[in-house]
Amino acid sequence: MLLLAALLSSARAQVQACPGPFTLEEWSEAMDEVDVELIALNGTRAAHLLEDILGELRCLDEIVSPEVLGRLARQVALVTFYDQDPEELVPWALLARRTLGAAPWPDALPAPAYFHELMASEPQPQPEGPGDRGLAPPRGGGMLIDGFLALQPQAAARARHLVQVADRRGRVLETWWQRGGRFPETWLGEPGVSLDVPRWYEAPPEPLEPPIPVPAPSFARAPAPPPGQAQWGLGAEPAAAVEPRVPTVPGPQPGSSGGVDPGGVDPGGADPGGADPGGADPGGADPGGADPGEVGATAGHEPARGAAQGRSLRFTDDRRNEACPWSVDPRYVEIRGPRIQVNRRVFWIRSEEDEQRFVVTLRDCGEHRAARWFLRWRAARGQPFTGAARHRDAMVDALLQKPRIAHEPAPGP
Repeated sequence: MLLLAALLSSARAQVQACPGPFTLEEWSEAMDEVDVELIALNGTRAAHLLEDILGELRCLDEIVSPEVLGRLARQVALVTFYDQDPEELVPWALLARRTLGAAPWPDALPAPAYFHELMASEPQPQPEGPGDRGLAPPRGGGMLIDGFLALQPQAAARARHLVQVADRRGRVLETWWQRGGRFPETWLGEPGVSLDVPRWYEAPPEPLEPPIPVPAPSFARAPAPPPGQAQWGLGAEPAAAVEPRVPTVPGPQPGSSGGVDPGGVDPGGADPGGADPGGADPGGADPGGADPGEVGATAGHEPARGAAQGRSLRFTDDRRNEACPWSVDPRYVEIRGPRIQVNRRVFWIRSEEDEQRFVVTLRDCGEHRAARWFLRWRAARGQPFTGAARHRDAMVDALLQKPRIAHEPAPGP
């Protein structure tokens, strides 16, 4: 499955060096881009954006907010639902419940009622961890699990967790993903040691408790549907009408509106002045609105669950859209002064407008990490001790998909 592969790659990314910090502002902006792709029903680009975020969070230099983390967990859970990946949906659903609780779901996102039923029906997990060990954070520091201070090595079983270790001044030393209570040996110590609450810690508000889970058929354990019927218990449809890896949601009934949802808009085609779209791969993913045949308004469905009952995400094999000026992944990148060459395409960066056009081009090509490092490089140019050259090299490495391996792997599974 697409997202499962992304999660595995992000776990392996724990051993990669961070060429620079990943800030909460950059994280929020990246999640805004994910929302744009979800509203446009582009599952492939949303998944690649999430892969980028999950990998970059190892470089987070600030203590995470549970609210921000919960937003990410909901996005991943939604994409894994449409990607038909039950093994990954449950851990992220549990993380979303822990961090956001019963907070309302954004109306614009394509989350059908059955998705919410699956999210709510998962039993509350029990805490788990090594019973014969304690935590060993730095003196005066602490360990945080999903933004909440931890005094014991205990975490909700089966759930995905973002764990951070901070020093006595609240500076983040390590950030990693883990599942359940499988803590790295690095930060475990003798049992029974009493830990104090760090002076810098301010407890975030506890989320509003969601309703008690009600019994519902778990799609992870449900038998396979009979031939010719849709998956996920959403009713029977001809098998030919079901896209691969996309759970089919009931469309509009006769007499209801069947037009394209106005939220399914092109999130940002390349500016004609920045790149020649004529070289784009004709097979690239279309980030625009959904096919009118697959989208429709569903009459009378609950507004709190979004105006998305008749929609489903599309998945393709290419993260690029039709505006991308190269049809294969970058194999050659050269930077000389204001001239940037990617494969055979040349871009001149002489003004802020040129910078913005190049950023749009990178995002059209699914190169979101490279776009982030490009912006950092341009902002740091001409300023001493800002790491401009390091940011430039990180952009090139991101385009060429070169890993940056650290000498010592960070803790975490």
